[in-house]
Amino acid sequence: MTHGINAYPRLGYWDRQKELIEEARRLHEGARAVREARRAARAARAHLTAGASSLTRTRATNDTARVPPRAGSGRGAGALRKPLPVWRTAAARMGSSLVAVGERLERLALRHN
Repeated sequence: MTHGINAYPRLGYWDRQKELIEEARRLHEGARAVREARRAARAARAHLTAGASSLTRTRATNDTARVPPRAGSGRGAGALRKPLPVWRTAAARMGSSLVAVGERLERLALRHN
């Protein structure tokens, strides 16, 4: 970090690679913790609903004899999907546009070489 502070006047930018990598690592660990908590909550709900009557289970097995949902159809979980937060949508769009720009630059560099 001190190298970045000392190099700022010479280079004209702040070297934030280490900071960004650390932030990405923290976000990754947080997301993993959330997934594990949701998985545990789902398992607890499934354990509670496992004691349902046999009549309900029979009807459910008869109703579920259908074609499995296609990827991206949203029918897989059987529940309505919550809309994504605005910041997450914006981050996804920004990321995909940066990837597209990088791919264009790579193609351009390959053409000129």
